[in-house]
Amino acid sequence: MSLTFNRVPDGEDVWGRTRVTLFDVTLDTSYPLTNGYVINPQDVGLKAFKSASVEGMNHTAGEILPVLDLGIGTTNQGTILPTIALRIYCPTGGATAPTSLAAPAGATTIGASTATPASGATAVTSTSAQPAIPVTFGTIATALTAGIGKEIGNGTNLSTVVLRIRFLGF
Repeated sequence: MSLTFNRVPDGEDVWGRTRVTLFDVTLDTSYPLTNGYVINPQDVGLKAFKSASVEGMNHTAGEILPVLDLGIGTTNQGTILPTIALRIYCPTGGATAPTSLAAPAGATTIGASTATPASGATAVTSTSAQPAIPVTFGTIATALTAGIGKEIGNGTNLSTVVLRIRFLGF
């Protein structure tokens, strides 16, 4: 399967010499980890890209972080982008890439303090006294495991995810 592009009604515009298109992009049943989803300008009615941005997503997608890899700074890229790679990450500090849509890895504590308490103060040593950072994903409120996001696992089914993406080009 591949990405499905649906033009948003009245989503086309021209900003100076730049054409702007707005699409709802539905992901597919098998995430390609090697290059992410590769989007060509022709997929959205353009000849070349200048830029792109994710404008929003459906509720199911609230558990992911979509990143548009524009390839800026790579050889022969300049201001015209021949393709854009859409990569999907989960906001987790876990050691392994997730293979299904789920809330980020939770933690019961942020970690014990190693600071020495001031004179006369009582040290807090129990893990239950550690503060949690509330983050809501659906009905789950928990602390996040600190760490960098992980790219979603190869072959993961993301067919319920719809992203609204604005493409700029000519």
